[in-house]
Amino acid sequence: MTVSCEQVSRYGEHIAISVTNSCPLQCAHCISGSAPDTARGASGLIEAFDALLARWPIINHVTFTGGEPFHHPEELAEFAARAKARGVRYGVITGAFWGKSERSCDRYLKAVPDLATMTVSTDLYHQQFVTHRHVLNVVKAARKRGIHVKVRFTHADPMPEAERAVEAALKADLRPEELEYAPLQKYGRAVEQGIGRSYDRWSPQPRETKYGICPSTGPHIFENGRVMPCCNTIVSLRDTDIPLDFGNAITEGVPKVQANRAQNTFWLAIKVLGFDWLKDRLSELNPAYAEYAPINACDFCFDGCKPGGIRDDIARLMADPSLALYVHSVAAEALGEMPDIALLSGFAAQIRTGRAESGIRL
Repeated sequence: MTVSCEQVSRYGEHIAISVTNSCPLQCAHCISGSAPDTARGASGLIEAFDALLARWPIINHVTFTGGEPFHHPEELAEFAARAKARGVRYGVITGAFWGKSERSCDRYLKAVPDLATMTVSTDLYHQQFVTHRHVLNVVKAARKRGIHVKVRFTHADPMPEAERAVEAALKADLRPEELEYAPLQKYGRAVEQGIGRSYDRWSPQPRETKYGICPSTGPHIFENGRVMPCCNTIVSLRDTDIPLDFGNAITEGVPKVQANRAQNTFWLAIKVLGFDWLKDRLSELNPAYAEYAPINACDFCFDGCKPGGIRDDIARLMADPSLALYVHSVAAEALGEMPDIALLSGFAAQIRTGRAESGIRL
């Protein structure tokens, strides 16, 4: 099988790093569970970040997130300086608490003088702490400096009247290309609060949904140094032992993190062969998977990482040496990387000794 996909081969061009998990806000739907007293960046995080930039040369953009990256502007400035020194563009995701006035915006943006992109999060939950005026002040400050700015509006589906009012105010003050929408789903603190969209992943009839490959463009480094493949739904599992864990860039070092990524059969399978291929393999284990219907690839991935259920069946698949040998061989070509000969030889030895599962079509 030949895989040709630029997105696959360029994985790692865009990375994200939580420079802190603390935040002056405490929104009810926060996927990372951030609050004023949650953890700041661990000792050694900035050195690990710099090492990652040095060892992963295709990185061309870093997103600083959190928590709230502007909660500790002096630390954010250090990360920004490291990115600039490596010739890497950077952006931030912010809740705009610092947008009280034009003067306040000027003061905080001094920490990131070469800021290229900015995403401002707002919705009913943010606006319990931060007003529409804060958001607009930040957007205007970004425009003035030539920063590419987006406002991400998280909303229920369908929107209640209160959210329609927030949306109307945003539409009135933003340019059309500056507003993007994100549906509110039950991840992170939203689960505890009982808010967000919930749905039956096991529909009575199979859905004609194609999930494609993992859409992530690069890994996410958390404030404690832990590295995961993305900054989407599995962020809510940040304190859980999950199969998509690349290790810790502070305690284990960046070379070990890169090796873990290259050896993770589950990640390689969803990144190179995709979730539709994975669903087909699951359906061979259990025909009931024909009716398994998550909304998108990221929901599928979350289910594969949270304890129990589908995660156990995926682990069974990935433990099959015939399947693992196939996945790693295809991935080496798709990613343009030298295969780990010792790893492949190990899979081959297991096959020869009869450890391969039968009946799994590759």
